[in-house]
Amino acid sequence: MSKASSKVNLLSYARNFIDVEVEVDGLGKWRMTGYYGYPETNRRRDSWNLLRVLSSSSSLPWVCLGDFNDLLAANEKRGKRDHPNWLLQGFKSAITDSGLIDLGMEGYRFTWERFTWERSRGTVDWVEEKLDRVFASAN
Repeated sequence: MSKASSKVNLLSYARNFIDVEVEVDGLGKWRMTGYYGYPETNRRRDSWNLLRVLSSSSSLPWVCLGDFNDLLAANEKRGKRDHPNWLLQGFKSAITDSGLIDLGMEGYRFTWERFTWERSRGTVDWVEEKLDRVFASAN
């Protein structure tokens, strides 16, 4: 059995992302971005616009994964206050504009328990949110 050869080429990086081109024998070239969305509510538009910019920087098939610090639906949060609708709609629009689809995950409802953001566990203030995701382009 022969071992597949692979190459990774750094395309760009900044504080909130690292973008690489990956080439694997038999699978061709594709792009992967490790992403971290701004956690501050007042910077969410910056996160969304960064996704849009990243999406337009290459035509390769794209996988974007990481901690997006955002939710796509109200049921991705448990505890305390509801997630504001403008944040849900803004993130959904950024994902759509970027040509991404959510690959989904199986298992624990809020990603994996160890990767789920949670605060005040075991109290009435306990909050869980699904912040970690994997998206891919349709091509």
